[in-house]
Amino acid sequence: MGDDMKTLLSFTWMLASVGALYAGTKDQVGDLIKLADKAAAALSKRGEKAVAPLAVQLANKNDEVRAHAVWALGLNAPAARDTTADVVKLLGDKNANVRFRAAFALGRMGSKGQACATA
Repeated sequence: MGDDMKTLLSFTWMLASVGALYAGTKDQVGDLIKLADKAAAALSKRGEKAVAPLAVQLANKNDEVRAHAVWALGLNAPAARDTTADVVKLLGDKNANVRFRAAFALGRMGSKGQACATA
């Protein structure tokens, strides 16, 4: 397994584990969320290889997982434009942070995202 795939799998696991730490202290959760933001930024540099694993997480039951996945797709906007329709669906998410990050992602996706969002 190449380093890129290990990075993708590690990041996906980390996103999924955010919810499990909600039983911990507020500081622990905050630290993990900050780490997940950094990992999202790093993953955005992986281009197309990162898109499919992130897109799967858009339907995750955990709010934080969806928020970080859509944020990473937004940071990876040029490669993630094919996920625009899925990101638009998150504009109606129950969680305000997910909606905010979906709007961010669509803004980064450019005109294709705008066309889909207005449809």
